Amino acid sequence: MDDLLAQEMEQALAGLSENDMLGIIPEKKALPKVKGDGHTRTGTIIRVQGGDVMVEFGPKSQGVCPLNQFESAPEPGTVMDFAVERLDAFEGLLILSRIGMRTKPQWDNLQVGQIVDARCVGMNQGGLDMEVAHHRAFMPAGQVDIRSVPDISIFLGEKLQCMIIEMRKERGRMVLSRKAALAQTRRENQQKTLADIQTGQILEATIMSLQPFGAFADIGG
Repeated sequence: MDDLLAQEMEQALAGLSENDMLGIIPEKKALPKVKGDGHTRTGTIIRVQGGDVMVEFGPKSQGVCPLNQFESAPEPGTVMDFAVERLDAFEGLLILSRIGMRTKPQWDNLQVGQIVDARCVGMNQGGLDMEVAHHRAFMPAGQVDIRSVPDISIFLGEKLQCMIIEMRKERGRMVLSRKAALAQTRRENQQKTLADIQTGQILEATIMSLQPFGAFADIGG
């Protein structure tokens, strides 16, 4: 991590507790103890929501299973057996998998430098609360975009492609940067454009600025 990014993160995290950084809200009631490690429970599918299948085990117990573990979208009301992986304490949901389709926990597959899909689930004084594969993460305000964003609340509820810039698995901490992901995409586009461009080729371009000596144009890279 470079010195500028480290300084920016230090400023963003100043005064925040570990709970604040992860967007964890103190629970109003105790959550039930859950036996994980593949413990089997029978539940009823209540709906398909995006890439998730919501499952009900009782009036106060629900879980979520990835839709990609089903051959086709299951119908609400279908009763099935699931393996309980763990409890997501923030959402109060059981994280489930289909029997016989358990995979290595996604947390173990995540690493610094990886580009991931992250959902913005909240804000705090230093940045955005994010969620990656049902794990909490934090994105400093200065890492939201390449350009300054006056009101980062516009990203609430949005799914964003971000780069993991810090991970402390033993503490369950993950820090993200959309700015770094955008910069990487820009570099890749520049390299592709320079590799494909030829002398005499006619290109469409967007004029970015005018100077006495000429114009700066964006040709898509």
